[in-house]
Amino acid sequence: MSKKTPPAGEERSRAYEVGYGCPPRHTRFRKGQSGNPRGRPKGTKNFATDLAEELKERIVIREGDKVRHVSKQRAAVKSLVVKAAKGDPRALALLLTFAERHHVDQLEARGDGGIFSSDAEILDRYFEARLASMRTESESPGEPSGGEPGARAESLRAPGRRHLRRTKRGGSEQ
Repeated sequence: MSKKTPPAGEERSRAYEVGYGCPPRHTRFRKGQSGNPRGRPKGTKNFATDLAEELKERIVIREGDKVRHVSKQRAAVKSLVVKAAKGDPRALALLLTFAERHHVDQLEARGDGGIFSSDAEILDRYFEARLASMRTESESPGEPSGGEPGARAESLRAPGRRHLRRTKRGGSEQ
């Protein structure tokens, strides 16, 4: 929506029209004046920032004879785990909710090469598909075979690492 503006000389001579998109001149913001003068002061932080700063602060806790410096967040998690271990049902429910929300089940012990088991399964499927495609290529008539297809597939894997295939129990086969 573009407004037609009259020439500069004509605008001054004509009376200013008040209407949609043209508020009265005396109600417009003055230059340098904010539209919300009593709004949020500069430098104030929102709740999420305040909470993050509080949780990062370090405090001193005592575990047996040892004195340790940990963040407030770590201390709260330790307290929650202790309450859940003692049998507090509300603490246990909260702990399980947090574990599910933050995918703690994926933080299991890593296998060979420092990768998660879910990533290892993806790599296994990829290598099996590559091996199958190389087998079909070598069996095609008219193409020279480049040796044993399994040997080529082994060269595709990460150098210097043994490839592990995961079983349902989390063990490994070679």
